[in-house]
Amino acid sequence: MYQSVLHLSPHGDGVPAVPSAPEGPLEVSITGKSCRLSWSAPLDDGHSELIGYSIEKYDEKLRKWMFIARCTENVHTLDRLPPGSSHCFRVSAENAVGRGPSIESEKVKTSEETTLRMEKPTAISSAGSIIAMWKPLADDDVNYIVEIKEVLLFGATCDN
Repeated sequence: MYQSVLHLSPHGDGVPAVPSAPEGPLEVSITGKSCRLSWSAPLDDGHSELIGYSIEKYDEKLRKWMFIARCTENVHTLDRLPPGSSHCFRVSAENAVGRGPSIESEKVKTSEETTLRMEKPTAISSAGSIIAMWKPLADDDVNYIVEIKEVLLFGATCDN
């Protein structure tokens, strides 16, 4: 005796299958040490609700694709990429049946590391406080460290 299961769902009638590849192109926007990946949903969900997307990056040293993230939206940001490094990404859609075929990005390269120079800060001091002001750097991936140094003046006179 043979049995056939027909899946009826709001995603259409038919036998569940893996979804098709997400619609491309797989866009990669590089800013500093991070990149933003974006794509469109697949045309065919495989008659099963999409549960997310799998993101992989090609490792040139190991010569294989490495899983790096899973997300539910069609956009994802990756941080802390090494400066001057090349990357190729691929994204596939997943449903309850499994992961479908993927789309790949073009090879992209992060910008070379540069030394950021900022203008000299200005300071306004009053009794018991100092206000330091500076123009922020264009790179938004910068943390600032503020330090204060006490200076002793020699040869100063005091009124008795």
